[in-house]
Amino acid sequence: MNRFNILLLILICAVSCTKTQPQAPQDHQKVMWRMEAVDGYSTKSLVENIDYLQKACTPVSVEYTSGVNGLGQTIGVWANYRAEIDGKLEETENVFDGTRLIYNPKGVESDPKARWEYEGTEAYWVIGGEYVFRAYYPQNELNINKRLSNAKTLIIESNTASTQRDMLLAYNKVDTKQAGWTITDPVKLNFRHAMAAMLFKFKFYDGSDGVFYSEDAITSCWMEVDKDEAFAITGYMIYGNGTDYEEGNIQWTKQYSPIAGYKFYHWSNTDGIPFKNQVPPAGESWGSKYQQIAVPYSKVGTGAEDVGAEFTKQDGWVMTVPQESTGHLKLCFTTKSGGDAVFTVTIPKKTGTSLENYNDYQDEPDKQRDSNGTDWIPGYRYTYTISISKTNANVSLSIAPWKRRDSSFDIKFN
Repeated sequence: MNRFNILLLILICAVSCTKTQPQAPQDHQKVMWRMEAVDGYSTKSLVENIDYLQKACTPVSVEYTSGVNGLGQTIGVWANYRAEIDGKLEETENVFDGTRLIYNPKGVESDPKARWEYEGTEAYWVIGGEYVFRAYYPQNELNINKRLSNAKTLIIESNTASTQRDMLLAYNKVDTKQAGWTITDPVKLNFRHAMAAMLFKFKFYDGSDGVFYSEDAITSCWMEVDKDEAFAITGYMIYGNGTDYEEGNIQWTKQYSPIAGYKFYHWSNTDGIPFKNQVPPAGESWGSKYQQIAVPYSKVGTGAEDVGAEFTKQDGWVMTVPQESTGHLKLCFTTKSGGDAVFTVTIPKKTGTSLENYNDYQDEPDKQRDSNGTDWIPGYRYTYTISISKTNANVSLSIAPWKRRDSSFDIKFN
């Protein structure tokens, strides 16, 4: 049994001992919020920065900027409150249950980062104790385990086969007795990315002029494993260490892994995503500047039998459960010219990142890299490029932390 499962058992045993009735709020002052930052960015469809988070949490009926409405997402908040009552330290869990935060781009706050308002239950301060906050996005698409979660550990179940969305987490602790704190101070939240993300790029090498191009197209793509339980598509995210009220690391434990040969992350597009999708301007020739790349999972198919629309929300990025790489993950695909013929490549075991390094250096992404590492870790993007020739296919990998737009580290395979 791994340490994450042991942590779950500890939480099950302890959960019945910690719940008390909440104190009455001091309803003259609502809790105000300030979203400080999102730790990193990747593409415009993943949550790339605080501006995108604001747009995502603006209601769909509200104009975020001229001609652009919001996306209707919300932020959820788990908060525990601890205070000494009659000489005894009492703790109340999930005091803001039902609280959802939305963004109002036309809010009265002069600072755009502070224009956050309530949808649902409003939260009010109770003076005299300490709050521990754990916020999560997108609230309306995440399954919080309320029975086992507390201020020391927030537990979220993720099913990447059905929900493809960037997961963000944030933490703060506020002591209302601390000198200098005032009841009008906003709670500051700085979000971290909890998922790993994969992008697949296909290039066809003609071999005649040293460039990658083709008139062909990728028509479907999916993953399989050649060994049972070699890759998890659902898991429990555990935020916090379960023993104290500090932030702790983002940890994952596997829940469901498909059996060998089972298709998952299945996407198809009858029209296909063409390799040759960027024609050089007049007077310029084909070359590295115009290498032709087909990116599956980037466009919704319109055919009656097309599937996988849920995987096209992130500009081709597939959100995955962070976990150890086993070397048994396969990427399968079809092409327009090949018809029903299925081509398969093995995803290399090396990932270029290490879970051990991640746990030791959560705030230093560059130190999380390991050229021999075999873990997909939270907050990293993995770009796999499949170069196809007439006789075989080669896989290369570039990785980058979420805070960088371009892949910054190439992984060499033996």
